[in-house]
Amino acid sequence: MKAYLPILLVLLFTACEVINPEEDFAAFLRIDEINTSEVGTANITDLWFYFDNELQGTYPIPSVFPVLRHGEQEIYIAAGIKKNGIAASRDKYPFYRWHNETITLSPGDTTLISPKISYNTDIVFIEDFNNQSIGHQFDTTSTSTVKPEFIYTNNNGYLYTNLNQVGDKMSIIGPTTTLPLLSEIYVELDYKCNANFLVGLMCYYPQYALPKVTNVITPKEDWNKIYLDLDDFVTSEITNGAISFSVWIAMDQDTTLENSELYLDNIKLLHEE
Repeated sequence: MKAYLPILLVLLFTACEVINPEEDFAAFLRIDEINTSEVGTANITDLWFYFDNELQGTYPIPSVFPVLRHGEQEIYIAAGIKKNGIAASRDKYPFYRWHNETITLSPGDTTLISPKISYNTDIVFIEDFNNQSIGHQFDTTSTSTVKPEFIYTNNNGYLYTNLNQVGDKMSIIGPTTTLPLLSEIYVELDYKCNANFLVGLMCYYPQYALPKVTNVITPKEDWNKIYLDLDDFVTSEITNGAISFSVWIAMDQDTTLENSELYLDNIKLLHEE
């Protein structure tokens, strides 16, 4: 039995290394927060980590996770969102530039990363309602029975609507623009509301124009940012003859509520160049 003892000890330690390789060899990455100062408000739900064009994994913020790599490594990080506000439709946001940096990983050590997020394309238009002196890009009167109010506090502005009579309705129409075929197209907006409202596009055809709904947005008590994917819709409408578009947002009075309230801010339209 004593003759076999050294062999048994070697097998035991080898088995431990196979069962728990991360405990012995992994380095760790830690992400506490991200810098979004260049994009303004954001709702980034997770980060996609890549080494050598291979996906390491997708992780929430904050998180700590193991990496089976050592030494100097180049890492690429993409910001993830919920497309159309749907948790099951998480994806990399195509208009945020990937964060890239070189890091040095050592077994057992934890490396802190603080990604900085910026846009990788020009914004077609943005309306933040902040500049009271030059007016706003949205038509708020032509199709509304109740005109929205522009509210200003501490150099910040937003659009507020209160519908409290049966039949009250509000809609706003952004500036008209052409949009590309078969391209990534998104609308971003910040909102809070106590009733459903509609987001879509006013579609302009050679002889007429029609508002078309792309998304029904449900109530949120606190401010929330949502990213709405419109590329398939726009491609379909261009194929059907649409020549230009405007962002269109509408709300009808909810008869089950005394007041239907909607706050809007930071409305952006983006598409690939």
